[in-house]
Amino acid sequence: MKCLIVEDDKSLCHLLARVLRRLGHDVEIALSLSAARDALCAKPFDTLLIDFSLPDGTALDLLKIARCADPAPRILVMTGSPDFPMGAAAARAMGVSDILMKPFENNALARALAQTQAAA
Repeated sequence: MKCLIVEDDKSLCHLLARVLRRLGHDVEIALSLSAARDALCAKPFDTLLIDFSLPDGTALDLLKIARCADPAPRILVMTGSPDFPMGAAAARAMGVSDILMKPFENNALARALAQTQAAA
Protein backbone atom coordinates (compact mmCIF):
# COMPACT_ATOMS: atom_id res chain seq x y z
CA MET A 1 0.00 0.00 0.00
CA LYS A 2 1.28 3.48 -0.90
CA CYS A 3 1.00 5.85 2.07
CA LEU A 4 1.61 9.57 2.37
CA ILE A 5 2.34 10.83 5.88
CA VAL A 6 1.58 14.52 6.37
CA GLU A 7 3.04 15.66 9.69
CA ASP A 8 4.95 18.84 10.53
CA ASP A 9 6.83 17.26 13.45
CA LYS A 10 9.84 15.94 11.54
CA SER A 11 10.91 13.37 14.14
CA LEU A 12 7.37 11.98 14.50
CA CYS A 13 7.00 11.90 10.72
CA HIS A 14 10.18 9.85 10.30
CA LEU A 15 9.20 7.54 13.17
CA LEU A 16 5.80 6.88 11.57
CA ALA A 17 7.50 6.25 8.23
CA ARG A 18 9.79 3.62 9.80
CA VAL A 19 6.83 1.90 11.45
CA LEU A 20 4.82 1.80 8.22
CA ARG A 21 7.79 0.56 6.20
CA ARG A 22 8.27 -2.26 8.72
CA LEU A 23 4.61 -3.13 8.14
CA GLY A 24 5.41 -3.44 4.43
CA HIS A 25 4.03 -0.15 3.12
CA ASP A 26 5.59 2.12 0.51
CA VAL A 27 5.85 5.47 2.33
CA GLU A 28 6.44 9.10 1.39
CA ILE A 29 6.43 12.02 3.77
CA ALA A 30 5.31 15.63 3.56
CA LEU A 31 6.09 18.12 6.31
CA SER A 32 3.51 20.69 5.20
CA LEU A 33 0.19 21.02 3.44
CA SER A 34 1.86 22.49 0.36
CA ALA A 35 4.31 19.56 0.15
CA ALA A 36 1.38 17.15 0.50
CA ARG A 37 -0.46 18.90 -2.35
CA ASP A 38 2.61 18.50 -4.56
CA ALA A 39 2.90 14.81 -3.68
CA LEU A 40 -0.80 14.18 -4.40
CA CYS A 41 -0.50 15.90 -7.78
CA ALA A 42 2.56 13.82 -8.66
CA LYS A 43 1.12 10.35 -8.01
CA PRO A 44 -1.72 8.41 -6.42
CA PHE A 45 -1.67 7.14 -2.84
CA ASP A 46 -3.82 4.45 -1.25
CA THR A 47 -3.81 6.05 2.20
CA LEU A 48 -3.08 9.46 3.68
CA LEU A 49 -2.06 9.76 7.34
CA ILE A 50 -2.58 13.44 8.10
CA ASP A 51 -1.92 15.53 11.21
CA PHE A 52 -5.04 17.65 11.67
CA SER A 53 -3.19 20.90 12.39
CA LEU A 54 -0.39 21.90 10.04
CA PRO A 55 1.48 25.21 9.87
CA ASP A 56 -0.08 26.08 6.52
CA GLY A 57 -3.58 24.67 6.95
CA THR A 58 -5.58 21.75 8.30
CA ALA A 59 -6.37 18.25 7.22
CA LEU A 60 -9.69 19.60 5.93
CA ASP A 61 -7.84 21.62 3.28
CA LEU A 62 -6.11 18.47 2.10
CA LEU A 63 -9.34 16.44 2.19
CA LYS A 64 -10.77 18.59 -0.58
CA ILE A 65 -7.76 17.91 -2.79
CA ALA A 66 -7.58 14.21 -1.93
CA ARG A 67 -11.25 13.61 -2.72
CA CYS A 68 -10.63 14.83 -6.28
CA ALA A 69 -7.91 12.23 -6.84
CA ASP A 70 -8.76 9.16 -8.85
CA PRO A 71 -8.96 6.84 -7.05
CA ALA A 72 -9.54 8.80 -3.84
CA PRO A 73 -7.23 7.66 -1.03
CA ARG A 74 -8.40 6.49 2.36
CA ILE A 75 -7.70 9.11 5.00
CA LEU A 76 -6.57 8.72 8.60
CA VAL A 77 -6.38 11.92 10.64
CA MET A 78 -4.11 12.30 13.66
CA THR A 79 -4.88 14.84 16.36
CA GLY A 80 -3.54 15.72 19.77
CA SER A 81 -6.72 17.56 20.72
CA PRO A 82 -9.21 15.63 22.88
CA ASP A 83 -11.94 17.83 21.38
CA PHE A 84 -11.58 17.07 17.70
CA PRO A 85 -12.41 20.42 16.06
CA MET A 86 -15.29 19.23 13.93
CA GLY A 87 -16.44 16.07 15.63
CA ALA A 88 -15.80 12.53 14.52
CA ALA A 89 -19.16 12.10 12.78
CA ALA A 90 -18.67 15.21 10.65
CA ALA A 91 -15.12 14.14 9.79
CA ARG A 92 -16.34 10.73 8.65
CA ALA A 93 -19.08 12.38 6.60
CA MET A 94 -16.32 14.35 4.83
CA GLY A 95 -14.46 11.13 4.00
CA VAL A 96 -12.16 10.54 6.97
CA SER A 97 -11.78 6.80 7.52
CA ASP A 98 -10.48 7.01 11.08
CA ILE A 99 -9.20 9.45 13.71
CA LEU A 100 -6.14 8.59 15.78
CA MET A 101 -5.63 10.43 19.06
CA LYS A 102 -1.99 11.31 19.74
CA PRO A 103 -0.10 9.75 21.30
CA PHE A 104 -1.06 6.37 19.88
CA GLU A 105 0.75 3.06 19.87
CA ASN A 106 2.07 1.35 16.77
CA ASN A 107 -0.53 -1.41 17.02
CA ALA A 108 -3.35 1.21 16.98
CA LEU A 109 -1.91 2.59 13.74
CA ALA A 110 -1.59 -0.92 12.28
CA ARG A 111 -5.23 -1.68 13.19
CA ALA A 112 -6.47 1.57 11.64
CA LEU A 113 -4.56 0.87 8.44
CA ALA A 114 -5.86 -2.69 8.28
CA GLN A 115 -9.44 -1.47 8.76
CA THR A 116 -9.10 1.08 5.96
CA GLN A 117 -7.67 -1.59 3.67
CA ALA A 118 -10.51 -3.97 4.49
CA ALA A 119 -13.07 -1.24 3.81
CA ALA A 120 -11.63 -0.54 0.35
